[in-house]
Amino acid sequence: MPGYNLLMDDDNLAARVSGMHRRLDAIGVPAAPESTESPSDTRGHYAQAKQDAPARWPKGVRSISIEGLELLGVGDDGRLYWDGVPVEVARTFTLSWWQRLGAVLVSLSAVVAAISAALSAYADLAKP
Repeated sequence: MPGYNLLMDDDNLAARVSGMHRRLDAIGVPAAPESTESPSDTRGHYAQAKQDAPARWPKGVRSISIEGLELLGVGDDGRLYWDGVPVEVARTFTLSWWQRLGAVLVSLSAVVAAISAALSAYADLAKP
């Protein structure tokens, strides 16, 4: 079952929220009717509230509107759903080049130690 993957990476949060809006549009979540919106309305999606968000929030992110609350749901399993599609939250991390190098060196050391232990055990068992 498809879901929204909202990765909590501060550097890309605004881009991910924008991508979520595109996915919502792709599954048929309708935009606000043009006739009900004022010309000064700057919302990107009708589920966004009209008032401005706090300054610390990423650009393009607003609180949810009353109409948008109708799209939220909770299943019998306790999972959060947006317009019938489960919302998935994941946290990712990226290793720097020196952390990757360290991980490779540790992995290689573990392989060498395992091979050495196997050869040592074989040598002990092969003695007459």
